Amino acid sequence: MQDNGAQSIGRRRLLRRAGTVAAGVAGAGVVGAVAATPAQAATPSTFTSTQMGTPAVKVENTTPVVTEEGFKAAGPQFAFTPTGTSLSKQAPLGSLSMDTSGNIWVRDRMAAGPNAEVNFLHTTRSSNLFMPMTPVRLLDTRNAAGRASVINPTNIDTSGRVKAKSWIHVDVSGLVNYGLAMIGNLVAVTPATAGFLSVVPWVTGIDSTTPGTSSLNFTAGVTIANGITVALGGDNDPETPYTSDVISIYAQTACQIVFDVSGFVVDSYSRVLPTGRAGAGLAANSGSFAEQRRAFIAKNSPKP
Repeated sequence: MQDNGAQSIGRRRLLRRAGTVAAGVAGAGVVGAVAATPAQAATPSTFTSTQMGTPAVKVENTTPVVTEEGFKAAGPQFAFTPTGTSLSKQAPLGSLSMDTSGNIWVRDRMAAGPNAEVNFLHTTRSSNLFMPMTPVRLLDTRNAAGRASVINPTNIDTSGRVKAKSWIHVDVSGLVNYGLAMIGNLVAVTPATAGFLSVVPWVTGIDSTTPGTSSLNFTAGVTIANGITVALGGDNDPETPYTSDVISIYAQTACQIVFDVSGFVVDSYSRVLPTGRAGAGLAANSGSFAEQRRAFIAKNSPKP
């Protein structure tokens, strides 16, 4: 189901902000199981607190707390005391630790001595996934329905061509929430003159710039396509949700453009919305979260 309300925005903010804590909570059961039996604890003669670093601290707070956004979240049930730069290889199998950079480490190999290993416990902050999907036509400037995701349609002329030396900004939030990158197919449709297209993440102030790179070069009268990978949004900061999941396309010369999406790079499969997974088209709903985002960006973007 697509997120449309302020409550959904708050949930995504909390998810991003509390990602590391959530990982700690998930690991609490494992740590509790290891620590529950005294016979499993290492003795000072084989493993010291100095070698392990400061031990994790158990927190008994399960009372919901209220965030500054006004939404409730569970209080932490387990928390690490960050210490050192990694977990000691002498730590017992199954040990967890957080370093001073916020990375969670795990001792997950049986080997001891020089063959011992400690590894990252990947979280949404330290890993990503590629999620392919049934291709979706995100953009087709030749018709009104295909321009529904364009934030600044005034830069498209009556023939459906993006105006020369102009940017259009395309909102992708109908398919993904806080995606990292998008994979798709960019098409220049029978351009009148030779030129190029550039596809980049949207950032504030981009309208007054000229890109130094091209994503697709074309000649007059020839329809041509190219596979594209592009990062999404400006800063992907959950505190400023209107700056993520937007791409910008620059046309050096007037050109009709088509863009089909075939997958996303995300930190969780849940970031790709059901409409995207099913390959459905983008719905234009004036009350939807996506439409509100488009209106916000259009209002705050510099005018040409």
